[in-house]
Amino acid sequence: MKKIFLFLFIVLSLADTNITNVYKILEKVPKNSPEYSLDLTLIKEIKSLKPEKVKINFYIKNEFDYIKIFNKLVMLKVKLKKIDKRITELQNKLSILSSKKDPTSKLQYIYYQKLLKIQQDLKLM
Repeated sequence: MKKIFLFLFIVLSLADTNITNVYKILEKVPKNSPEYSLDLTLIKEIKSLKPEKVKINFYIKNEFDYIKIFNKLVMLKVKLKKIDKRITELQNKLSILSSKKDPTSKLQYIYYQKLLKIQQDLKLM
């Protein structure tokens, strides 16, 4: 039981640390600058990024259900084909942003890094 609490504490503290790092970057931006609202939007986007969960019910009652499930599977296949291209594009963006030191570029780097991880996880599914 203690191990479970320790594990949860570590996971929650790591997640919390990532968010606090993002807010530390935002503290460097003056509130009256035009970049401040862009940076705030980036932080909201970083927090809202989550992997897309795919759920398909394979219970088929009639022809309409069959067609509906078939279409979902086709759309998933199309998405999977596009993942490699998206991963390459994200890696290119990350390589460009890694050299920049301004707060907005750092936030964009974190955003694209998180998006890249989500895409790579989708590819492994």
